[in-house]
Amino acid sequence: MGIKFAEYLSERHIVLMELVFFILFSALIGLLITRKSSDSNIRTNNTTVVEIKEYINTTITKQKEKVVYRNATTSNDDYSPLVILLVVSLVLAKIYSRYHSLIMDSIVIISIITFTLSATMLIRLYRNNNLDGLSKYWIIFSWIITAYNLLSIYLMSKQDVNVNVNYEFVDIARIVYYFLGTATQMLSNVFTLFILTYLVSMNIFLNKRGNISGFIVRKLHMLFSRPIANSIVIGIFIILSFLLSSGVAYDFIVNLNHSVPT
Repeated sequence: MGIKFAEYLSERHIVLMELVFFILFSALIGLLITRKSSDSNIRTNNTTVVEIKEYINTTITKQKEKVVYRNATTSNDDYSPLVILLVVSLVLAKIYSRYHSLIMDSIVIISIITFTLSATMLIRLYRNNNLDGLSKYWIIFSWIITAYNLLSIYLMSKQDVNVNVNYEFVDIARIVYYFLGTATQMLSNVFTLFILTYLVSMNIFLNKRGNISGFIVRKLHMLFSRPIANSIVIGIFIILSFLLSSGVAYDFIVNLNHSVPT
């Protein structure tokens, strides 16, 4: 069952050696950005999510923000939507098929970096008695996303991404489903990037009260101050990605079409 996954690991031992560098680099960054907070009496390992949210609201988000309005532009195309859909599907299938292994390697690297960085932050914050409830929640949640990344690597190793020379619609449709699963997964990884950016900026700001770190926290605080709601949304993305990447969604649609009487 795991033969293809084992072959993937053995064929990419050089890439895995490179990951050692990323592990050490990420750990170093995590140590540098999680110095002991100057507000150690307020932000401790026992600080709850509600308490840290109130503290951030009063110390960081009280500055006024300027709202910039941008003019939206629209364009009209004369091409048929169906033709555009077919062309885009063909291009996506070819790209995903050609760079399938590279995408898998990228996901591995992203997983290693995010996990090492977040784990280092967790340990350092705990030792400094600065591990508040909100930071703890988002770090653990980022690990859940990282765990799914590893599962997705296994799913991708089982995918048949060969495109027939005749460009049969069945092959293209199947690969497009795989691509959508990976794209949905990358959305959750972008969310992980925002999590780490928010936590890093918050720790820098609480230590130095920097303008740049304060600006980033103000922009992201409204997103990460609602952990339950955002976790549910990301959880839906992860489930959707699993259904698409595993082929369950594609098989369901195919079986549904076959069951419809003609």
